[in-house]
Amino acid sequence: TIPMNSPDYDPMANGGAESGVRDVNVQLRKILLGLQERLGVEVPASHPLVEWMLEHGAFIVTRLPIHRDGKTCFEKLTGRPWRGKLLEFGEACLAKMVKPKSRSKMAKKVQAKFVRATWVGITERTGEHRVISRGGKAFRVRTVKRVPEEHRWNKEVLLGIMATPRHPDPTR
Repeated sequence: TIPMNSPDYDPMANGGAESGVRDVNVQLRKILLGLQERLGVEVPASHPLVEWMLEHGAFIVTRLPIHRDGKTCFEKLTGRPWRGKLLEFGEACLAKMVKPKSRSKMAKKVQAKFVRATWVGITERTGEHRVISRGGKAFRVRTVKRVPEEHRWNKEVLLGIMATPRHPDPTR
């Protein structure tokens, strides 16, 4: 095997990689413009939400577009179609928490099973939903429920998010 590298600083030599970057950038723009339309305010490019949008855009590009052979990238890779559930980026939802680990059975019964959160994507490896709680901490859950249309978008909550994919708990 003889390794071959493309010439430095020549984007024409990296066609596949360049088109992948272009596709993710197009998806990022679509998500950002859709969120700005929902909120009625401009989201700056330096906002932490943009990092979540970038990861979600890459996820969408690998899961949803159907190619000439009638299959998605995921279907070509695994042999089965992806059947996950997607919410709109930045949408308020109810996230089902993991069962509490307390000694009292009564404490388990009276605690809330769902918390209000903001949906920011899916973990590609496990299929878990990524949400950010009202307290500002990002975490993964298996189950999300949509809330009524009139309660899905809250500009103050979304613009107040500080968590990023690299720093899910901004208080630490």
